Amino acid sequence: MYFWKTKVLVEKLKNGALSEKHHFWYLLLFVTINSVIIEMSVYDIQPATIIYMAQSFLLVSITIIGTWLCYRTNRNGDNKDFITRYICLWIPIAIRIALLGITALMIYVPLGMFLIEPEYLESYTWLDALFIVVFVTLFYWRLNAAMRLISRSNISHSNRSL
Repeated sequence: MYFWKTKVLVEKLKNGALSEKHHFWYLLLFVTINSVIIEMSVYDIQPATIIYMAQSFLLVSITIIGTWLCYRTNRNGDNKDFITRYICLWIPIAIRIALLGITALMIYVPLGMFLIEPEYLESYTWLDALFIVVFVTLFYWRLNAAMRLISRSNISHSNRSL
């Protein structure tokens, strides 16, 4: 990886001299840095409780592991266009998971308010953190499944043409 020598990186990108593996490492670093920054920004609004810190650790870990699993799935398939596939699939899957999460939240919050404790909205519990962790995990599970469909289908198409 090139962290400082932009001219060398520009030349390698221009000449197509970086492999899918190199592209993956840049994406993984990009995703990790962004995930950490997003998680750190929570502490500007909320106090750094053990629940928030555990949730942050899990979300960053799931992001790293999920991205790596998607790369591995793509590599074990046709090993092409990982970043393009990752980004293009990310958008519709994120929208679907967000809508599913909002729907679940519309059930979860009233249950918490009326069945668990009246002060529910004023506190953040382990159950709340688990709720978010489950949906982020579900997102990467779906992303990996879609990556598997794309990378495997291209192999079967190339075998048919032979």
